[in-house]
Amino acid sequence: MADSKVDGTTFLYPRSRQYLFDETCENIVRELERRAWSVPGIRVDFDTYDVRGVTYRGVDRLSGDGWELWFCRVQGRLGRDHNDVSAVAELTIPGKELKVHEDYSGPILYVYAGDNWDRDKDSFVGRVKVNSKLHRRPRLYLYYTGACNCHNAEDGLRHTHPGQLAPLLTHNNDLGREYDLAEGDVAQYTTRGVFEEFDTWLKNNVLAKILEHPID
Repeated sequence: MADSKVDGTTFLYPRSRQYLFDETCENIVRELERRAWSVPGIRVDFDTYDVRGVTYRGVDRLSGDGWELWFCRVQGRLGRDHNDVSAVAELTIPGKELKVHEDYSGPILYVYAGDNWDRDKDSFVGRVKVNSKLHRRPRLYLYYTGACNCHNAEDGLRHTHPGQLAPLLTHNNDLGREYDLAEGDVAQYTTRGVFEEFDTWLKNNVLAKILEHPID
């Protein structure tokens, strides 16, 4: 479906289909729009900017209890010099945060490593997660990065192919700047499995909630 234009402003929807959860994220935005952006428990933040005299508007962030979506991934062009960055770039669900890019670099996964989500969720959702061990911050999360499972890797799983989505997300202590695994922690996830988990959670807990809300 095309972007819409109202009162001289073009609204940019997250139209990308690069990743498994992209369609769900677009459906969430469009169903919120049908309800005038007002559904209890969901906060909507917009971004508006001008490109060569044309005004564009789109969703910047959606958030709720223990989850957040940030729309800042390139999905097209706006003229010669500017990008359409309305695709989802960061997704947080209870216990996990995922970052994806238009060039397939990464992905990056953060997994909650604390022992009380209700206490820690405000410190996890929407917060910068860099060098936690180096800065002696609490062991709130574990850090995972894209890795390959082919047989060409000289350094094991820390091997990727530029321009291709890494099939695995493996734990990375970032040269000792992030925390190591402890007993019982998961060392590796499949990328598709993580994507499916995020997509399913968003469908069942965000999109379903929106669809239950009546359209005035």
